[in-house]
Amino acid sequence: MVTNVISFDISKPYAYWKSAFDKASGFLVDAGFELVYVGHTVTDESKCILIIRTPTVEALEAFMGQEALQPVMIESGHILESTHTVSCAG
Repeated sequence: MVTNVISFDISKPYAYWKSAFDKASGFLVDAGFELVYVGHTVTDESKCILIIRTPTVEALEAFMGQEALQPVMIESGHILESTHTVSCAG
């Protein structure tokens, strides 16, 4: 498994984004991913952090690249171009 630390900014209140994320989190499980952490930085609720374990880096890239997922992410307030992922082995 690969541990992925994903950071991104949101344009809507954190509670709104988190509610949308929670409603869609089943898609992560269906993809065989394990959600380890979801939250925001201590000083700025608009800077979100996800930690997700996936079988491979490519599996995460394929999941995030799904055309149907993009509008859902945008509606939640996720600023797509701010997304940064660090994938870790071990």
